[in-house]
Amino acid sequence: MNKSARLKPGERIGKIILERNIFVGDLTEAWLGSCEETGNLRFIKTPVPDSSEVTAKILKESFDGQASLYSTGILRANSIYFKDGRLFIEYPYIDTTIWTELTPEILLDFPIPTITQMSLIIDYIHLMGLVHRDIKLSNFLVNTTTKQPVVILTDLDFLCSVNSPSKAKIMGTPAHIAPEILGNYRAVAESDNYSLGISLKFAIEQIEQREAYNHKSKATLLKGINNLVLELIQQSIYRRPHYLTKALLVNGIVDKTDYSDILKRLFAMVILSKYWNSDRNNLNNSKKMAGFLRTQCKIIYLHQDFVDLLSETYEQSRVGALRIIKLLILNSDLKLTADYWHLNIDDDNLLKIYLKLEESSKRNLYGDRDKDHELI
Repeated sequence: MNKSARLKPGERIGKIILERNIFVGDLTEAWLGSCEETGNLRFIKTPVPDSSEVTAKILKESFDGQASLYSTGILRANSIYFKDGRLFIEYPYIDTTIWTELTPEILLDFPIPTITQMSLIIDYIHLMGLVHRDIKLSNFLVNTTTKQPVVILTDLDFLCSVNSPSKAKIMGTPAHIAPEILGNYRAVAESDNYSLGISLKFAIEQIEQREAYNHKSKATLLKGINNLVLELIQQSIYRRPHYLTKALLVNGIVDKTDYSDILKRLFAMVILSKYWNSDRNNLNNSKKMAGFLRTQCKIIYLHQDFVDLLSETYEQSRVGALRIIKLLILNSDLKLTADYWHLNIDDDNLLKIYLKLEESSKRNLYGDRDKDHELI
């Protein structure tokens, strides 16, 4: 097989056997395949035959960025393969009988949970130092069979580091692309926020054009969403909100209590991802723990005695230390400014946490370190 050859059912890509083609676009094509060992279904994405080297480079950059993301709200690639000079990326299989494309109808039926989750996921990507570059409704899937709709983000083909150079001719969906990308400037968090604003604008316009839609019961909420849209689609990046989750509060889409919970979840997502990306074997060293919390997680105003006790606890029990961090998050009033976190906590809760640290640093209270994924 060479880079210009057409793929056929039955071909083996790594451990995956291709079954059928499910999509062919201008830049990439997607196949449904199955794992040779387990029979489990997988998605395979690859540049179309005879595509430029730039496409493969973009997909490789995307895969490298995805490796740092640890969130159930994102459909992250599993593996990357190279065969005869051609790149292939393997993704988990999504059951399309449960997960469906997010449509304007679903969005407006469940506006608060859908927009909140979309904003949370996008803010999380940005805080991890990445930009999606192709935000639109059709790249979100939703499961409405649960008590509250669950949203996940897919199609991370154009994922890149913040401030990466733009390639407007091949980036994203034309109607959703931010002005700075069209102008071949660098992609920033506000570029994704612009694309979300355009997506919400299109969704509301489509719904309101249909006579059967009665929006009177959601008039106040729709006003808040329209105000959010106006902020997001400003031509200048400096006039757009940097944090989508904060913009939800400012525009009355969520209240202060909900925003506090959202911020805690966002912080937990970031700190857990930073943890999995860190040198976890050395966090029992106080200096390494301080670097992890202050430099990687960007937590400011942490007392050194807290860091020392946390590293001692971590040496005894990783899960114990992570549960202390969880306790800290739950009992803090979080502030997020310029991508740095400030944890305000009252004296009573701070005392409880210090007592727990003192106790945990002396003996293993919570079990083995193999359970450290239970933070959230």
